Amino acid sequence: EVSLLDVNKKWEDVTCLPSEGGIPLSASWHPKDEYLSICGQLNDVVVYKSSCQRLPLGRCLRSQSSILALAFSPDGKIIAVGNETGLVTFFDVETNPNEVPETLYETVIGIGGDMAIKWTANG
Repeated sequence: EVSLLDVNKKWEDVTCLPSEGGIPLSASWHPKDEYLSICGQLNDVVVYKSSCQRLPLGRCLRSQSSILALAFSPDGKIIAVGNETGLVTFFDVETNPNEVPETLYETVIGIGGDMAIKWTANG
């Protein structure tokens, strides 16, 4: 379970989201706060609308290995997902919003160890 806290209300719980991907390993807010994506050790990225309603099942991204990091691009059109094998996959999440996101690019950055994804300001 992932708890969302309100910093303006002395860190009170606002809502709890089920952690359907096992233990949560990383989370990322869309640049316009429209979506929250959470990844876990069960190889899924689950995307929630900011209204806390889960997106349709077809919008769930899967990986062959545990997902360690994810981040939306500054414009919110692409999400980068990195797994424990060092593979980083870039998905188009805007072009066809009612379909499974298209894979734009994949690259291996290293195997083993920690992973973090950070976009530059211009993407």
